[in-house]
Amino acid sequence: MINTSSKLSSLMEDNAAPKEENPYPKIAKSIFYTAVISGAITGIFIIGGINWFIPFCVSVIVQIIGWTLWHSFLDFLTAKHVTEMDTQLALDYTKHLCITPCAKCKKTVKMPINLNEPSTFKCEKCGEKNRIYVSIETVLVTDPLIEKSKVSIT
Repeated sequence: MINTSSKLSSLMEDNAAPKEENPYPKIAKSIFYTAVISGAITGIFIIGGINWFIPFCVSVIVQIIGWTLWHSFLDFLTAKHVTEMDTQLALDYTKHLCITPCAKCKKTVKMPINLNEPSTFKCEKCGEKNRIYVSIETVLVTDPLIEKSKVSIT
């Protein structure tokens, strides 16, 4: 059987309640970087003898627009990756590994079974094409007659 429990547990951990985090240090750092970059650009214009106010405002606006576009792109990539993971996880759930013999020579083969489509394989020993049929049955669940905790060996 294909192991999807590790993928499922990692997805469950990722979807756990987010930790409360103080956003103010990140905001302060972002404002500091914006001011430093805008100040550097403005300094170039001041050295050239040009008014500093317009280049400062333009550089701040360009940085904010660039930051917004960059994070929108990252959000798009994240959503695409999550969709691909969900699709792969759904595909993994439909497959099961089965050890089955060839119908002609009886050589056993490990074959992934996909419940949504016919499962066929070509035998490596005799070269015959085989198809796997799956039969599902139900049974009643019963309680054990003797409980393990009450059995003692003396």
